[in-house]
Amino acid sequence: MINSFAFLIPIHPPYYHYIYNLVNQHEFNNIDIFLVFSNYNDFEAFEYKNKIIPIILPENINTNNIVTFKKFYGLNSIINQSYDCFIVCDAEIKLINENFNINNIFEKLNNFFENRLLYAGETDNNDVSKIIKTCGDVFLCENDKCIINKITNNYSLYLWWSDMPIYKRSHLKDFFEKINFNSANINWNHFDHLIYVYYLLLYQNFSIINLTNIINIKWSLECYYTDDINNLYILKNNKYTFSWVTPKLFNRFKDFFIENKTFLLYHIDR
Repeated sequence: MINSFAFLIPIHPPYYHYIYNLVNQHEFNNIDIFLVFSNYNDFEAFEYKNKIIPIILPENINTNNIVTFKKFYGLNSIINQSYDCFIVCDAEIKLINENFNINNIFEKLNNFFENRLLYAGETDNNDVSKIIKTCGDVFLCENDKCIINKITNNYSLYLWWSDMPIYKRSHLKDFFEKINFNSANINWNHFDHLIYVYYLLLYQNFSIINLTNIINIKWSLECYYTDDINNLYILKNNKYTFSWVTPKLFNRFKDFFIENKTFLLYHIDR
């Protein structure tokens, strides 16, 4: 049962204004925000120090994917904190004030881990297939890699950001023990939450719903847009949580998302 959570967000100076707007939009009296900074100078330049909890990377980090490394480093840094889970997202988010309340958020978080469902679309894009495979290859066990190949239909099912990225704290120690996590190993094709949802599929009895079969899209739900509200009801009937959506889709069907308690917008820069 999830009764506490925190945000964890990687940050760098050009995106500080998103966090300033976020904390000005809502009083985070009972919700902590961890920000992962690249260095101490970046932290010093951040104006709202009293509104967040900083995590600062060690010096001389060498990595080809600073965003994924920041997220994993941040999670590993707070692995012994008391929160039940973490929402690990980018800075370009905005709250939906009508639905941003603790009871609603807890309901969404618990539904995700109770339903144990992940949503993926089929793709024949070679670059995406490479991402799907590379994220599976980070697992240390060769059998895990074989299973990922099988459950993604030979690296053709894409799950990235189909749902809000939530990490359960009780999973993290085991998760990090099962992957090759170090700065030199992380590259551009390592998408943090895609790696974690593979862990959910491998070790937490999650299963995949094929979106291509039910709403005929050939991608994940990241940036999903439709003019057909029936597709949203199909997703709802398949226990999709609607925790977050993009502004474009939200504005198209605002009443639906308010009614279904969506509480976060993402990719607000697009």
